Amino acid sequence: MRSTELPRERYNFLEMCFPEEAAGLRQLARYWPLDLDLHEQKLEQLRQNPRARWQRYIRSLPMRHLATSAAASTSERLWIQIAEEVDQVSPPNASPTDENGVLMSWTRSGHHLEVEVMNDGTYEWFYRHRASHTDDGGSESDDIVPDTLFERLRQVMS
Repeated sequence: MRSTELPRERYNFLEMCFPEEAAGLRQLARYWPLDLDLHEQKLEQLRQNPRARWQRYIRSLPMRHLATSAAASTSERLWIQIAEEVDQVSPPNASPTDENGVLMSWTRSGHHLEVEVMNDGTYEWFYRHRASHTDDGGSESDDIVPDTLFERLRQVMS
């Protein structure tokens, strides 16, 4: 843990830039190193657990008005099922869509799988492997992930 004392260089900088507020800022500045330590600890925890980081991101989308609650919760339920079914699957690349849905994708070794969750919670998925000219996909309206999607994701992960 860092010391709670502020180095003299910071005091000098504060006094030079903010002479009138230096005393008050000096009091606040005492806590900056501690705040930075806490922030760095939280970042390290997120880096060590990409699945938790991904879930936190998905859960934040409705609060930030980037996706509907239905889209975010369906995305999270799909991810939970996928993580249970497919060994060593990494969290998908994910981003909100223009229609307040969520787009999830995995790409590896020429294989590409994409799942687009619509704002009403339904989803479509698409798989492509260019080298073998293989395309597959479907449209789903319930929480049961089709076996074909699992199979295609296993191909992407292999």
